[in-house]
Amino acid sequence: PRTATNAKLVLNDPVNGAIGAWSCTGVNCPVPTSGSGSVAIGAGASDIPSGNTITYTVAVTTNSDRTGNLDVTVIGSADNADPVAANNSATDTDSQTSSSDIAVTNSDGTSAYLPGTTVVYNVTVSNNGPSDASNVLLNNAEPAGASISSWSCSGGSCPNAAGAGSISETALTLIAGDSLSYVVNVAVPFSFVGNLVNTATVSAVEADPNNTNNSVTDTNTSSPDSDGDGVPDAIEIADGTDPNNPNDFKDS
Repeated sequence: PRTATNAKLVLNDPVNGAIGAWSCTGVNCPVPTSGSGSVAIGAGASDIPSGNTITYTVAVTTNSDRTGNLDVTVIGSADNADPVAANNSATDTDSQTSSSDIAVTNSDGTSAYLPGTTVVYNVTVSNNGPSDASNVLLNNAEPAGASISSWSCSGGSCPNAAGAGSISETALTLIAGDSLSYVVNVAVPFSFVGNLVNTATVSAVEADPNNTNNSVTDTNTSSPDSDGDGVPDAIEIADGTDPNNPNDFKDS
């Protein structure tokens, strides 16, 4: 029923988390009325008249690799004798719900391919957070009618540094903000016709808030054959022959 003298609030950093910005509103908030960090909150003291309230708004950030429940405990105290000590402490518990925006890019930087050559794709797997991702799977099958002659991976979480053939690689952990870079060499037969289609797809165990960036298909059309002799213009030009003359290709 009396004024609470030297009323204090103690709120410490939770495990694998940290108190960011905080602010206080109400009658007789301690000075300063805002700040950051658990020590600053714990040091606040003020007199609160009977029937009045002060309210703290506290931002608690958690590490991207945090697992398990998040327990945040606050403790109130004052110099006065307290007839109901049972309500001087309160704990809020949140269960873990991790979320990782896994994304992939896939491009060879051009819109056309040349049969009989190797097309180089750059494939990047990224974790845009906010949580770390586990069992991040990249699938990049060999394009129909072509083959992946070799591929290489760079980045701290690469499952393997290099290989050949269709890619099906799982990174056990990809921390928030990290990425893996693959260079994929696709050998296109000289006899290849039609579009060259390469698709890269990624997934992870955690819930993904944006599934629109989990798969990318790069489609290239064949270099044109203006004279209809079955030899792409690019090869005829490189060989010094006329791409409009069906009878002059040197190697035909």
